[in-house]
Amino acid sequence: MNLLFLLMFLLSVFLCAHALNRYNDSLRQQNRKRSQPLPPIGDLETDLTNKIKNKDKKITDPKNKIPTTSKSPDNWRHLVLEMRKKEQIELALNLCKSKFPLYTAYREATLILKSILQNENLSPAKVQRTLSQLYKIAAIAELIHMKKAAGPKPLPDRLKILDITLLNKIPIDYNNLGYLELPLLKKQDAKILVKHWGEPNKHESPRTLYEHHLIKLISPKKR
Repeated sequence: MNLLFLLMFLLSVFLCAHALNRYNDSLRQQNRKRSQPLPPIGDLETDLTNKIKNKDKKITDPKNKIPTTSKSPDNWRHLVLEMRKKEQIELALNLCKSKFPLYTAYREATLILKSILQNENLSPAKVQRTLSQLYKIAAIAELIHMKKAAGPKPLPDRLKILDITLLNKIPIDYNNLGYLELPLLKKQDAKILVKHWGEPNKHESPRTLYEHHLIKLISPKKR
């Protein structure tokens, strides 16, 4: 009986010593971790800044600063809306222009320009520039898409490969074209035009007035 008690006592001492040794090892490891120096705060800020910049690069085109669109065909319109909410007007207008000759892009561009004209603090020069952009965009949109006028339309395939910047060379004349045949211009827009430019001499369809310019642009050049 005394031998059994002695064995149990020795076993208890061994187990206690083993547990105490493991506890001391755990404390030593924690102390070593705590004693290691922390990274400088400046480095942490730099890492965070780099992560933010890398994230911005993924959603922004570094060449023209216009956010890239996803495969969704209408995603660019959501981007335009977000830009307008953030008052990034020029950026939104440039994005619309990059989507020409889509009719929705022309329409969105005119909406942006109309919102600019609502600012009563615009300088006279700024009003004239904005009006000129609005009028020309509305005229070219109708020249290409013919939402109101009747007549043959150019082939869609020809329009897809057309250099849209060439359309800016067409001499759009307010006095001869007017505003009644431009569906992107509403009554309020017409009032502003008349206020600053007066009544035009007549109202004509852009296709009727400038069809020869458009045909010249979409026709293959003779070698």
